[in-house]
Amino acid sequence: MGQKFISECPLLEELFLSLCLHCKRIRVSHAPKLKILTVKGSSSSFCNYGSIFCDVESIEIVAPSLQQCTLIDVDGSVIDMVGCADLKYFNLTGVKILVQEFHKLISKFPLLEKLIVNCYVLESISLSSNRLKELKILHFYSRLLCCCSGVYSLSEFTDLKITEDQIVVMDRISELPDVIIHHIMSYLSTLEATQTCVLSKRWNHLQTSFPILDFDLIYFEEKDLETRRKKRKIYNINKFIQFVDASLLPFCEAKVSMQKFRLSMKVYDAERVASHLEKWIELAVANEVKELDLNVETIGDRRYSPPETIFSAEFVTTLKLGGCNLEQSSAYTIRFHFLKKLVLNAVHIDEQAFQKFISECPLLEDLFLSLCWHCKCISVSHAPKLKILTVNASPSSNFCDDNLFGEVESIEIVVPSLQQCTLIDFHRSFVIDMVGCADLKYFNLTSVKILVQKLHNLISKLPLLEKLILKDCVLERVSLSSNRLKELQIICCPRFKGCLEKFKNFSLSLPREVGNLTIEVLALPPSDYAALLDCLLCICYPKILSIKPYNGQSSIEFIMWLYEKMTKRDAKCCNGHGIKYWHNYLKDFKIESFIPLNDPNLFI
Repeated sequence: MGQKFISECPLLEELFLSLCLHCKRIRVSHAPKLKILTVKGSSSSFCNYGSIFCDVESIEIVAPSLQQCTLIDVDGSVIDMVGCADLKYFNLTGVKILVQEFHKLISKFPLLEKLIVNCYVLESISLSSNRLKELKILHFYSRLLCCCSGVYSLSEFTDLKITEDQIVVMDRISELPDVIIHHIMSYLSTLEATQTCVLSKRWNHLQTSFPILDFDLIYFEEKDLETRRKKRKIYNINKFIQFVDASLLPFCEAKVSMQKFRLSMKVYDAERVASHLEKWIELAVANEVKELDLNVETIGDRRYSPPETIFSAEFVTTLKLGGCNLEQSSAYTIRFHFLKKLVLNAVHIDEQAFQKFISECPLLEDLFLSLCWHCKCISVSHAPKLKILTVNASPSSNFCDDNLFGEVESIEIVVPSLQQCTLIDFHRSFVIDMVGCADLKYFNLTSVKILVQKLHNLISKLPLLEKLILKDCVLERVSLSSNRLKELQIICCPRFKGCLEKFKNFSLSLPREVGNLTIEVLALPPSDYAALLDCLLCICYPKILSIKPYNGQSSIEFIMWLYEKMTKRDAKCCNGHGIKYWHNYLKDFKIESFIPLNDPNLFI
């Protein structure tokens, strides 16, 4: 029936086939003027019986006038195109064809000028063509790289080596040194980096020896109600343990240094997985791990106690511990000779163990504390090189429900080298002593309950302070005396609002020219939009005006209002005195980022 259909179209020049047929042989002939042919093996919405050409054993095309041919998703078929000597354009996409069959097919097209190949089974291509002008090689491994979140496609860039009578396609990325490919893989997620092993044997080796190992139990938990059941949780944990073993052991056999080891998991019983955790930590330490990140959240009161091995990781430069019990660490020998960054999040540790921990890190430069202890005095000292200190009274994850620092009465920081200090979420009054921090340049108080006089006394002992941030504080006024202070930020301090009225009585000498003026919109009625910009731009003349959106409908409405105002501004517009408005001096208007909203037709 198909042959008769085509033979009755003597002027047919273009033919597109995407058919539901069950014959084992497809033959296109008796089309003397046919120039363009497309055969698509993937099904459209008309058929739900799987691959349309699954039963096809051969495709024969006898069309001497044919100039363009495209075959898409035609698997397992013998392709015969002997009668297409004038073909100039050939596209093979998703076609399962062996290298030898491919070379034999292409050799039948002496006039071929453009070739597009997108076949995932081809490992190499060698061509002999005098007329070929354009060659595109696109290896998509989408059918092989399937994951639980969907389909991931990877494109391999290729290069051409051209001789007098031959064109050879070479994979240049796979020829790069291992260290460079590992650097490229470091920008991939753990799942994406793991998927590269299916590309080739070399990529499998590269993935096995990839020095960044990141394991998170969350990737093994289905997003449904069933995961709440304890039995299902245990099943997921067992799968996770098998995956870590299968990944970690081959890496150790490669005998390369480990750059990073991150492990995050939530368990019902820490003792149940303790032996596995101890084994993994020992392997990481034995492979000279540089960055060690361990987060173990337990359901219940008992915390996981890491093995003594972790305290002898002498090559570690960054150590992050979350949800662990470190009270026994005071009895261990600590060898963190090269540690520069330490993060303790929701850990159990007493003051004695903490002081020993810090004193055994002579190169420590960055310290983050979000601790679960019950001592009344927090003291940070014996850190001669410490530059950055952050103390957060709330855990950065759901390790604990109570107020961790509810019993803290005083904080003492004796660190002469300290340059940046941030205190977060101290909701009760406390005494803070920073006399030993004369070199401090950056100070951030966020959600900290502190009296005005105490703040004034504190700031007066920081003669080199350059930047001060007060956020979510209960201060009603601020009295500062600092010759070096360059930047003062007062954010979300509602009691401080009344103090702003006093500025009307002062003649402030503000700079007229500003490099960059940033406006962060929180909540503003539309009727005040124009007044806000007019007032700000009458005070100073910024070279760049940046609008920083904040999560909320007010930010969206303000940006849309500004966008409309900018796109419809009139260069001749001026006030009654012939003076142009600020937007008439605007030279350029740019939107750098777009955030999709619930309304698919609205973007900012």
